[in-house]
Amino acid sequence: MKKILLNIIYLYLRLAAAAYCQEIPIFPSHELEKYPLHTQLHKALQKPNEVLRLDLSQQQLKKIPPEVFLFPNLQELNLSENQISELPPTISQLKNLRYLNLYKNKLRTIPAEIVELRKLEVLLLGKNRIELLPSSIRGLKKLVYLDVSGNNLSTYEIDYLYKHLPNCTIRH
Repeated sequence: MKKILLNIIYLYLRLAAAAYCQEIPIFPSHELEKYPLHTQLHKALQKPNEVLRLDLSQQQLKKIPPEVFLFPNLQELNLSENQISELPPTISQLKNLRYLNLYKNKLRTIPAEIVELRKLEVLLLGKNRIELLPSSIRGLKKLVYLDVSGNNLSTYEIDYLYKHLPNCTIRH
């Protein structure tokens, strides 16, 4: 049920983001859904340039497989409900990423390189162990939805988000 609700929220936010960020060509949610949702990394690697959507949720991953960074056109990455404890700085290689779901992992920090994801619209970091976010997060100007609920962020951190991401809906 949670996954269905998250998908509905995601679709709504993609439509809102499309209206808000018209200068960036993005697929409307119904068009992006026409592309396959890859759930098996080895099959996705057969045609890495054609992979736009990758779902590696609920696979007991302890770290992000390095192969994930071989998809130059990836727009949607779901790594929710794993055991990932670190988001590597190489996340910055996914320049076309618009949706990143890291919900319910074991993350403690987010690298400053997250700011390199300039097209990112939706970032789901809920139910991790994050205590501090990098100040560079304010550089995510296209972000329309950020979920940081269920973490250990201070009131100061939450206030910082509201101040520096005024066009973003923040769930905390």
